[in-house]
This record gives sequence, structure tokens and C-alpha cells, in this order.
Amino acid sequence: MNMFFFFILFVTFFCLDGYSQEMPTGGNVQSGTATISGYGTNELRIDQKSQKSIIHWDSFSINPKGRVDFNQPSSSS
Repeated sequence: MNMFFFFILFVTFFCLDGYSQEMPTGGNVQSGTATISGYGTNELRIDQKSQKSIIHWDSFSINPKGRVDFNQPSSSS
């Protein structure tokens, strides 16, 4: 029984650890003008150039050590 418990604990730890490292992926600007930089890092930056933008994401998760900055041209964007 103890070996089974440790096996489950081991598998769960590694699965959750990999999941927690996720950051947003597959950002595709559908409307407006924006640039996305920082893929593959813990810091993703979205610089919106137009007043309105629509971005479609394949997935959008931010790991505990991650950071995502949305920079917009004005407070009314």
C-alpha cells in the first residue's frame, strides 16, 4: 500500500509541476494591431497599438511565477 501511495504522489507532483509552468499560448490577433512577445518565458508582453484589439488564445494560463503585461495606447482602449 505504501509503494502505491508514493507512486501516486510522485506522478501527481510531476503532472502538477508541468501544468503550473504553463503560460498563454497561440495568441493570434484577430482585429486591431498588437504585438505579442516573450513566448517560451515567464514574462509575456502584449503591446496593443490600436484603440481596440481582439486576440484569440489557444490557452491562457499564468503560472505562479509568471507575468503577463497588457500595454494599451490609452485608458479608453
